[in-house]
Amino acid sequence: MEETDEFLAMAKDRELQAAVDDSPPPFDASAETLSVLRDHWPAGLLCTAGVAAMAANYYLLGAYLRDWMITECRIDPLVASLSMIMGQAMGAAITPLAGWSADYFGVGRTNLAHAAASSVLALPVYRLFHSLRSPILVVGTSVVYIGLATGMSSSVFLWSVELFPVHVRGAGLNFYYNIGEGIGGLGPVVCSWLGNPFGPAYYTVVCSAMASVALATTVWMKQNGGPLQVTHVRDEPY
Repeated sequence: MEETDEFLAMAKDRELQAAVDDSPPPFDASAETLSVLRDHWPAGLLCTAGVAAMAANYYLLGAYLRDWMITECRIDPLVASLSMIMGQAMGAAITPLAGWSADYFGVGRTNLAHAAASSVLALPVYRLFHSLRSPILVVGTSVVYIGLATGMSSSVFLWSVELFPVHVRGAGLNFYYNIGEGIGGLGPVVCSWLGNPFGPAYYTVVCSAMASVALATTVWMKQNGGPLQVTHVRDEPY
């Protein structure tokens, strides 16, 4: 009986029907986008604000600081370029330290420390650049500041991922993370428009303060609960 053509056809039909019943519902991009905007906007606001500090430091220090040094501080173009290159290299070297810190102390606390330090140190460091005349001190300060500012924020993407539940993680992260990147990415444009010699410092302070509030909120909610339950995909610490 089990070897007849009729039985084999019936068994195949049952297998196909079971596969259809167990398959996930068809993907609906519009419904997922609507859910991200309507139901997950608190996580989105935190994500946007939290990314702002990293993005501001990345774009201002990576694309704007050299020209600012030359035009506002009268630093030699070669020294300014060398400062940028060595600072970015230091940031890449520090990235593993940021990963270790995220695992050991927690991704929320690591990025909170980065954002808080950035909001406090940005203005003094930019003023220091404005007053330095020794090429060695300019390069040394740049290596330390740019390295820490860009390298220690490298785990912010992991923090952003864990804000959204799995079923909307892709859409939520792509939408709100890129808004935060846009806020930071506008830094050079806004600072050029302001025309203030310390515009980059003020912009960094504002973005970093926003990020500090968002990061502190997620750390608090992870410990105490709240309207947004952080989707922390790893064990403690956070």
